[in-house]
Amino acid sequence: MRTSSPKSTPPPFAVVKSIRKKCQFERNLRTIGRSSSPFIRLKLTGGETIPENFYWRGLEEYNYRALRDLPKVKLEAVTRATRQAGRWMLTTTVHNPAKTPVLMVKVKAVREKSGDRILPAIYSDNYIALMPGESYTVRTEVEDADTCGEPPAIVIE
Repeated sequence: MRTSSPKSTPPPFAVVKSIRKKCQFERNLRTIGRSSSPFIRLKLTGGETIPENFYWRGLEEYNYRALRDLPKVKLEAVTRATRQAGRWMLTTTVHNPAKTPVLMVKVKAVREKSGDRILPAIYSDNYIALMPGESYTVRTEVEDADTCGEPPAIVIE
């Protein structure tokens, strides 16, 4: 005799790393879509990630009110700074240790002592979304002259 397990609500997030068939993707999307604000990260990989997209969908079209209910998350970040030929290269790895996604994480270059923002700064990404347990590395370049003699640092907001 075959017994069925009770229907469970899928988590409100998914990381889709590899999809071989379109119908499999559509089936996964319908399952994810039962949540009030599902988050979806699509990655096209070929050894390394080529493009990457992040989406969120509500059950009702244009209804994203559930985003306001996301809990605040204390992110972990580690920055390594090196100085090369009049430029600072900062590599920051941001990690989400929580069980919920985090949206619109802002990476900002500042002067270490004063906290003043360093402009201009070139970022590989400056607003990121992190799924539960996910880490992301952002590279930042600033001119040494723009630091006003202070070492640069990265602030995560």
